[in-house]
Amino acid sequence: MTTEHRPFGTRDRVSDSADEQEHAEGLLGLLNDMAALRDEMNQWPAVEPGSPLSDNDKITHPFPTSFEIRYLLMVAADNLHGLRNMLIEEGEGSTPTMNVLPFAPYTLLRNAIECAATAIWLIEPKEQHQTVLRTSQFTLEDAKMSNKALTARGGNGDEKYEHKKGIIQRMIEPYAEISWKKVNDGVKVTEMLKVVGALPQLEALNPLSKWQIASGMAHGKQWAGLLLSDRKESAPPEQNGDSYFHVYGNFKNLYWLASSARSLLVEASNQVLDMSRKPDVD
Repeated sequence: MTTEHRPFGTRDRVSDSADEQEHAEGLLGLLNDMAALRDEMNQWPAVEPGSPLSDNDKITHPFPTSFEIRYLLMVAADNLHGLRNMLIEEGEGSTPTMNVLPFAPYTLLRNAIECAATAIWLIEPKEQHQTVLRTSQFTLEDAKMSNKALTARGGNGDEKYEHKKGIIQRMIEPYAEISWKKVNDGVKVTEMLKVVGALPQLEALNPLSKWQIASGMAHGKQWAGLLLSDRKESAPPEQNGDSYFHVYGNFKNLYWLASSARSLLVEASNQVLDMSRKPDVD
């Protein structure tokens, strides 16, 4: 696909145009690859009986870990696909234009990083009790949020919540290592990202830092905006030293964070496919 690369505010940009062209093309290639992966996910075979993931599903029944993981990965891939659609402007009868907004893309990247990393966090444990604990924490948090949402809209989700809570309590009964307090306390996103970032194959990626930066953009924090955006002074500094800037999107920084999201999504996808197959027996 041939595109023009035109960040908003091109006239006043300060980034090197050739460098931005290179990163825009790299970003487009990355997102095209992730769109292909998204299509592949819809064709993934069922989890094979006797596979490691099938074993996980048995001990987390009726909340199969494989379903939670595949759901998270589809959400991550969908957000990256949404980023591609945001960037490309299809003009009728003309060459498509690739634009980049300063802030909006990072909300999609934040979610993609979080969902892909959460999937890795759920699939990574090698011990049964850790798998059960993490699935229980994840499921109970979802139940709590569902109940809260229903209550906020004038409904009552207490009965449904108590039912799910009871199932989780029975699920953890065989495991002396798991206390209800651990399940009920849950786990924060930052803690999950630390665990994932400590894995040998992902240590250099530092997903927590990438997620925090994308979150800063999503929440309108100026430190993140000044870090990731191009800016050009819009007026001479005032006597007190204050300066005013226009800010513009930056393909290089967007590509940098998108690469992290891709690495997490590919790692999680590979693990799911490997663990969905029954081990070969010699």
